[in-house]
Amino acid sequence: MSKKDYIAIADALRSKLGNEHAFESDEQNDAAHWRNQGLLDAAEALACVFAADNGAFNRDRWFDYLRGECGPNGGAIKKS
Repeated sequence: MSKKDYIAIADALRSKLGNEHAFESDEQNDAAHWRNQGLLDAAEALACVFAADNGAFNRDRWFDYLRGECGPNGGAIKKS
């Protein structure tokens, strides 16, 4: 899989909640929100598959992107 694929999957998970920036609040509430939606386990499982598939996969950056803490490349979020 490619970086594009990882980003597309992250975008799909984020859109499942109907708001791509739904996870910008504090970390504890984010985790609870994910858990309530059944997405935390799915995201954890996917991250394990991605890491096994690609040794360069950056799990922390991917979760930061899921939480809306960075852009898809790990940098600042572009303002629209």
